[in-house]
Amino acid sequence: MLSSKETNPQIVATQIRIRTKAEQLFGHYGFAKTSVSDIARACDMSTGNIYRFYRNKQAIGLAVVENFLDQQHGKMLDARHAPRKSAETRLRAAITAGVAHLVETMAGKPRIFEMAEFLCDDPEGDVLVDNQRMFLRDAFAGLIAEGIETGEFSACDPTRQGWTLLLATSAFWMPQALVAWHRQDAIMSDLDIVLSLILTGMKSPNRQTA
Repeated sequence: MLSSKETNPQIVATQIRIRTKAEQLFGHYGFAKTSVSDIARACDMSTGNIYRFYRNKQAIGLAVVENFLDQQHGKMLDARHAPRKSAETRLRAAITAGVAHLVETMAGKPRIFEMAEFLCDDPEGDVLVDNQRMFLRDAFAGLIAEGIETGEFSACDPTRQGWTLLLATSAFWMPQALVAWHRQDAIMSDLDIVLSLILTGMKSPNRQTA
C-alpha cells in the first residue's frame, strides 16, 4: 500500500534505483511500451528480482508518480513559507512553483505523463489523485486564511475558497490538458493571467481600490 514505507536502507536504495531507471524509460518510451524486463535490464537486474521490490509495473509507475508529487509539494511548500512575503504573493508563488515543476518535467520527459491514463484505472492511483487534490486545497486554504487575517482577502470560508481556486486552475494541474495547450511556451504566462483575475476577485474591497 502507498501508506506503508519501507525502512530498510538497502531495500529503499534498490527501490529508488529501480524507480529512477523506470522514470527515465517511461519518459523516453512511454509507460505502455516499457516492460518490466526493460527496467530490469536498465538496472542490471533479473526480471524476477524486480518483483522482490515491486509487485508489477503499475506499482513502479505509482512510485514514480508519488515521487514526482513529493518533489512538486516540496517546491510549493518552499514558496508558501517564504519569509516576509504577503499571503497573496506566497499563494501565487506556490501555485506557480507547482505548475512550473509539472511543465519542466513534461518538457524533459515528454512521455512520462502517459502514466496519467493508467492511474485512473488503479485503486491506488485514485488514492494518489485524491491526496493531490487534498494537498492543493489545503495549501490554498491555509494561505487564504492568512490573507483574511491580514486583510488582504475578503472574509470567506477558506476551505471552500481553496476548492474554488483549485477548480478554477484545474487545467494547469492536468498533464493531459497541458500537453494539448495552444502553445507550450504560453502555459506559465496564461497561468499568470488567470491568477491575476482570480486573486483580484478575492481581495478585500479596500485592497482592490488601493
